[in-house]
Amino acid sequence: MENDIHKRARISRSARHETPIMMERLSILGPNCFMGAMSYVSEFTVCGRGTRIGRYCSIARAVNIGAVAHPTHFLSTHPFQYRSYHFGGQPEYEAVDRVPFDEGAGVTIGHDVWIGANALILRGVTIATGAVIGGNALVNKDVPPYAIVVGSPASVLRYRFDEVTIERLLASRWWNRPFAEVSGLPFDDIAAALDMLEAMPPAPEDDS
Repeated sequence: MENDIHKRARISRSARHETPIMMERLSILGPNCFMGAMSYVSEFTVCGRGTRIGRYCSIARAVNIGAVAHPTHFLSTHPFQYRSYHFGGQPEYEAVDRVPFDEGAGVTIGHDVWIGANALILRGVTIATGAVIGGNALVNKDVPPYAIVVGSPASVLRYRFDEVTIERLLASRWWNRPFAEVSGLPFDDIAAALDMLEAMPPAPEDDS
């Protein structure tokens, strides 16, 4: 299979990805990012520095993942205090004696995550496998496996499945199987699909 990357999408030189992925126009995979196979980002979505996206993730239009916050405890909230590129080429600006600023860790997104349009995911957040992020949500804390979160700030509305089913899904690691092994599963019958997955040899472990 081949990647489907729009000519107006942008992938940083330091970003990595599996094959296949899809990126729509004006989407960005930033520095030191990673995207797993079968995941896609829709138009105008930005994956900020250090974002890690698992497999089979569906990321909608105009999602902002891992945007860098501005300091509120510095003299100013403006980045002139720690970055020089906003007005590059102007000697007076470039000569400012700057101080360090910790951007924080990137966002980690598990497998089979669906993120709705216009969501904002703050740096350092982990969105666990199977989660759903509602449109326009502001996610400022970790999201549990298979939780559906909505709002600003986002909170858990409900879970996609009961606890036992969630445990079975996580143990199945179906996202690590080739298409030949998942083709033909009764996708719309979760109990039957899990029975068939559990009858197969164990799926490979996730990469660390």
